[in-house]
Amino acid sequence: MDGCLAALSYEWPWSLCVGRLKFREDVSLGRTLAQLMRSKLELARALGRAHWVLPVPSSDERLGARGYNPAQLLAHALAGRRCRHDLVLRVGQPAPQRGLTRAERLKNPRGTFQVAPGAAAVLHGKRLVLVDDVMTTGATLNELARTLKNAGAAEVIGLVLARDD
Repeated sequence: MDGCLAALSYEWPWSLCVGRLKFREDVSLGRTLAQLMRSKLELARALGRAHWVLPVPSSDERLGARGYNPAQLLAHALAGRRCRHDLVLRVGQPAPQRGLTRAERLKNPRGTFQVAPGAAAVLHGKRLVLVDDVMTTGATLNELARTLKNAGAAEVIGLVLARDD
């Protein structure tokens, strides 16, 4: 990954807002939290430079349980038509990162992503922004960025709502 920018620190009251978005089905927060992300100059610049904005794909299990992907809600609110959720697939079903030790988190997402069939040409030479709600170790974003760089992406920047140090 060529860099990662966070709008907020994952602490109260923001941790409460993220929890409501992720675990309490408060999807209405997506647009408001995306506006907060966009209000940060560095994040707005990264979005402005990107050819495509990609949400980190949810696992089938999480998507089925929740019915939506919080990262996709944020990415769509941030980028509109430049949001592409069809370019990368989540193929592995690792354990949820929540509750794992740092060492486990760093190993967990390996081999989790692949470029969608036919998408390599769309990604080649492009500047991409990956969007996720929370970053702790950066392992998931780094694994996804590695996959996209191997497919020919020129630059991959992560944007997260909150950073959990």
